[in-house]
Amino acid sequence: MKNTVEPRAWFPDHQWSANSANLVDQAFFDFDQQAERLVGHDQEYMQLSDGRFHGRFVSCFLGPETALHFEFANQALAQSIAASRDSYSFGVVLSAPEPFRANGVDIDMGAIFAIPPNAAFELYSPQNAAVLAIVIDKERLARRLAPAPHLRDWIGGLDQEIGFLRAPAIAERLRRDALSAVVNSCTVGDHGPEPTWLADALIDSLVAGLILEWGGIEAIMTGSSRNFTRFLEFRHGLDLSQETEASVQSLATRLRVSKRSIQYAFSRELSLGVSSYVLRSRLHRVRRSLLRPEDQAGSIGDMAAEHGFWNWSHFSKQYRQLFGERPSDTRRRSVN
Repeated sequence: MKNTVEPRAWFPDHQWSANSANLVDQAFFDFDQQAERLVGHDQEYMQLSDGRFHGRFVSCFLGPETALHFEFANQALAQSIAASRDSYSFGVVLSAPEPFRANGVDIDMGAIFAIPPNAAFELYSPQNAAVLAIVIDKERLARRLAPAPHLRDWIGGLDQEIGFLRAPAIAERLRRDALSAVVNSCTVGDHGPEPTWLADALIDSLVAGLILEWGGIEAIMTGSSRNFTRFLEFRHGLDLSQETEASVQSLATRLRVSKRSIQYAFSRELSLGVSSYVLRSRLHRVRRSLLRPEDQAGSIGDMAAEHGFWNWSHFSKQYRQLFGERPSDTRRRSVN
């Protein structure tokens, strides 16, 4: 489904926060720093595509119990996310050249994913893509769902598993309402709406859309596929090793699967081959060492060797290709 709102509307040249105390609008050039911006959630990002990272994160707080979070990143990311303990989140894609993937399920412009409290999930974010998360306190949501017991039971029954809805009309409605809430939260003067009013209107619009469209929603899913569970098993096994071909063959033998099955799983879930994934994983480990204050005394060459990089020239070139900066730049930025 084509987005009817221009992508520029989500991330204009000016800073939204310049107009409102309810907004926080920040640009980032470090994916780890951007990962920390989602309030109440625990996130870890892995950059999958090559080049310097550039992202933007806009949060609109509609009172203490409801928030909108708009996120853009120019690089493909593998995101491991632990959801809030006290809130539900509803996610929709704002713009993307290809689908996002949440726990192995494609999320395009016509999909909505519902994240219950305490859920842990994996999100693949493609390059130059933006996504919206609407975060609602669980007690507040329960009150607004009181007239719709079937929705309350479905959402309440997710039990730490993500729920997926194929509902293009509701997804478009959420995008439109979220942008309107941001614009109206910037209203200056005594006649502007209270943030809590905007929150109630947004939640009621979501609930009304689900009530009106529930019988016509194309697909309602919960949880993740067996293929995705296997992929997590493959990835965990590879993360324990630093030798690509040997680890893939060893893993395939131990799990009694073919190497082709492992290759296909990574291609499907991360749009990467196994060798590319392992190389990026090792480079991220070096980067984390460069950023740790307690490791600043060691040499960069020793850190690289600890993670299987023995040729400095090759390591430096691969590091700069992935992160868009030299290893020494990363360390210098950390110290500063």
